[in-house]
Amino acid sequence: MDGPTGFCPYIPASLGHPAAMQLLLLLQLLISTHTADSLVSRFNLICSDNWKVQLANSLYFIGCFLGSGLFGALSDHIGRKRPMLIATAILAVATLLNAAAPNCWFISVMRLVAGMGAAGQVQGILLLCMESTGRSARLVPTQKVTLQ
Repeated sequence: MDGPTGFCPYIPASLGHPAAMQLLLLLQLLISTHTADSLVSRFNLICSDNWKVQLANSLYFIGCFLGSGLFGALSDHIGRKRPMLIATAILAVATLLNAAAPNCWFISVMRLVAGMGAAGQVQGILLLCMESTGRSARLVPTQKVTLQ
């Protein structure tokens, strides 16, 4: 590594201004001294326990599958807006509880519940967008929501 920033691989040597270099060095120092707390490190999910991480991810998608059916039927019976607000509340509560999880099993259950809420939100948004447009333009909001 050459140049004045040879000791720092994240800062390019062609960065001309000294004040900008000092700012970037300070930011790198702050980032490198902060140890990130992840669920894997908090619950020691390595080696023989790494399958628990994938279980939580899989349960999220199972929750999406279940939530699609649940909130689809609910939207047909009581309207579109209330199920979407219920799904938003479910997702918010599950996400907040996930942040204070005592163990990985609690996280897995909260991921399942969050998946149900996320599916209800997406489905509600899609249905409201489709129903607010005319029949000839219904393909446009569907493509916008599903492609983004």
